[in-house]
Amino acid sequence: MTFLGAFLFVLAAGVLALPAQADTRRVALVIGNARYDTLPALKNPANEVEEVTTTLRRAGFDVIAGIDQDRLALEESIKRFFRSLNGADVGLFYYSGHAVQLSGRNYVVPTDATLSTAYDVEIQTVDLEAILDQMRRTAKTQIVFLDACRNNPFRAERYWVAEKLRPVEQRQGLADIRPGIGTLISFSTEPGNVSYDGEGPLSPFTQAFTSRALTPNQEIRSLLTDVRRDVIKATGGRQVPWENSSLTDPFYFISRDVAPVVAPMQHVQVAAGSTIRVGIPEPQTYQEADLKVSFDLLPEQGRILLDGVPVAAAEPYPASALGRIVYRSEGVAPGFVGILGYTVSNRFEQSSRGLVALTVTDATVAQAGARDTKTGPTRSAEAEDGAVMERFAKRLAAHKARVPIGVGPVPLGFPAFEAPAGAGEPIVSVDAIPPKGVLRLDGKTVLAGARISASSLARLAYEPQIGTQAQAFSLTLGLPRAAGRAPLVAKVAVEPVLHACDVLAGEPLDLAGVTAGVLPNEIDGPKALAACNEARRDYPQVTRFLYQLGRAQLASRELDAAWASFEESAARGHVRALNQLGYLYTVNAGRPMDRVRANDYYRRSADLGDPYGVYNYGRALFYGRGLPQDVPGGLAMLLRAAEMGHTYAMNELGAIFLYGRNMSPDEGRGVAFYRAGAARKDIYSFNNLGLAYLGGTGVEKDPKRAYDFFTAAAKNGHPAAPYNIGRMYRDGIFVKRDAAAAARWFEQAAERGDSWGASARGELVLAKPTPRNRQIAAQFFALAVALDRTNGNTAARERLTQLPAEAKTAAAREFARQLGRSFDAGGGALDDTLVALARDAWQQRNPRVDLF
Repeated sequence: MTFLGAFLFVLAAGVLALPAQADTRRVALVIGNARYDTLPALKNPANEVEEVTTTLRRAGFDVIAGIDQDRLALEESIKRFFRSLNGADVGLFYYSGHAVQLSGRNYVVPTDATLSTAYDVEIQTVDLEAILDQMRRTAKTQIVFLDACRNNPFRAERYWVAEKLRPVEQRQGLADIRPGIGTLISFSTEPGNVSYDGEGPLSPFTQAFTSRALTPNQEIRSLLTDVRRDVIKATGGRQVPWENSSLTDPFYFISRDVAPVVAPMQHVQVAAGSTIRVGIPEPQTYQEADLKVSFDLLPEQGRILLDGVPVAAAEPYPASALGRIVYRSEGVAPGFVGILGYTVSNRFEQSSRGLVALTVTDATVAQAGARDTKTGPTRSAEAEDGAVMERFAKRLAAHKARVPIGVGPVPLGFPAFEAPAGAGEPIVSVDAIPPKGVLRLDGKTVLAGARISASSLARLAYEPQIGTQAQAFSLTLGLPRAAGRAPLVAKVAVEPVLHACDVLAGEPLDLAGVTAGVLPNEIDGPKALAACNEARRDYPQVTRFLYQLGRAQLASRELDAAWASFEESAARGHVRALNQLGYLYTVNAGRPMDRVRANDYYRRSADLGDPYGVYNYGRALFYGRGLPQDVPGGLAMLLRAAEMGHTYAMNELGAIFLYGRNMSPDEGRGVAFYRAGAARKDIYSFNNLGLAYLGGTGVEKDPKRAYDFFTAAAKNGHPAAPYNIGRMYRDGIFVKRDAAAAARWFEQAAERGDSWGASARGELVLAKPTPRNRQIAAQFFALAVALDRTNGNTAARERLTQLPAEAKTAAAREFARQLGRSFDAGGGALDDTLVALARDAWQQRNPRVDLF
């Protein structure tokens, strides 16, 4: 037989196939923080990340890993994890590093944390239970491992937790966590106690876990009992791992369905007195190959040979030996039926049994179709097979797979393999897989070391990990050649890519999205609209594309279409769409303003964990807008949104604490939140810090820093920052007094929708009260009133009232001209008519409700 599996005569041979049942989707976040900027360094976490990541990937997890992450990097990893969890069966979080408990809650400590002021826990750390809450919302099973129970490195005596300043009472260990349904939480030691680094590169807990996690068919609770026993022994009883579980289904890291797959029972006819290769197909496996075969049943007559040597019963051989097994029937009478039994085992001690029935026939029985004889393959057959495999390897190596992120497993599009006539099915080894993302075949996870049939390559699919765009990976395949020759190697390029709809219209902090997102002012309407319509056509099952189409429609002035897209995507479960509908009701965009309906959408979005929904509903609660006021409840939600990285919440909290809104002022706490937003390059935080430095509120007065912050905010689209710069030019603060420059900045603010910028421009032009200037002032005061959504700019209305009728009439005619309308000076209240015209003219120039 040739290396392609050319046959002896088989009366009944089944097709070798892998199991059809779908695999579970498993996602893990593994973080290890060892090198801290100011806190005590730890010895093992970096090593533990590597070891745990390897272990979990061998158990079929798509692993997001991070080492020595500061607050921003940790926040980004958590967001990637949350985005990846959508639709996952299992979510797992493994953390090694400093963690602290305060007031019964546990906090993960990033590497740049100082824990030196009362504000540092809420701003510098991450609430562990907030991570777990989001895992519960998206994954069916949640597993948390905490090897983080070192001495708490607090440097202050009290820290803010929501509306209360909490004293540090417990300085070691972590607090107990009560799991929800479907959750298991494993601590490296019992609550309130500390864990140890040990003497080796891994802590005793991680060492025990990684050494046992891949034990096949061991349920996790039983596995953790063994881990506890190992750690107690390694630490002399000083450390006792602890877990809380409310799992409702068993969980196995390695389950029984990964056993090797062997061919169904074969029935082979052998001519009496001949020698023939039995032609047992090589077993297949999704897991690491390293398969062994032992022959536990040999025929009573004749001899089973491997490479000319008799096979020893029960002795392990490499599984690749199956294709070289020979049966010699010399001295065996026709009619004899012998059974060859073999067992194939993997490194996890899982096995499958195979059988071959060998029937000895009269030597005259034809062996139709056989390319193999007792003398072995012919040179021509071997050369033909070799040429086929070489051509196939070249085709694979030339293939480049560009796989979109976030649309599920996508076929890699490999060329189909066609075996020569009469040849068997060659087995291809999967020598290396992309280090991120999941490779699948018929719904099952394929790991490095797997061996699969050449024909199944065309069905291989890959699901890239979120956040891996612009990263180049390769899939390395080994293709068989003739005996004695090294396999052919084909490296296939695999490139995860973002769909243009995600690039052009993805939204920040959308936990169903796949990108960092773009702000509304960054959306190119026509391009985004084309890209998202294409995405909807190609991937109708991906709801995020429908939501992003709505954003593109808003940017393209298609308000009714945007409403339809948002309503449909919300009905199909896209959480951010609920918040968007609430926003549209809040700003009177396409529907009458309705705070009750808006708050209902915000609440539903918040209940599902969307950061924008948490922020908007928290703000409504805090201020009592459209619902009964609940200051503590609203504050807690705003803090939660800020912890999730929502800079709007950081700015709201900054203002609450800096200016004492609904609570006593705390300038240091307010500025700390502004700085947190600025660290994330948020334009609103830039503007707010500029105001703080301009007035010396919470910081030392510094007009230069104020100007720099205002400039950064204005450059990136902040609507009010140009007004603040204009004030500095108008009043000669830090810069030379320049009325013309002030006017330009005020006009830019007004055009961006800032009521105060429009008012300031009106006041500026009245410095010389000519008839023409009064007309211009009327235009800007009317615009200021039109842009004043909160009715806070009462001065603009008063100034408009004070202007002469002829100035307002001239202003109204100018707006009507811009709109292409006629103006009747005698119709209706002049001020109201002028304000309505100002609004229409501004909206005609700036009709995007998503910007203002």
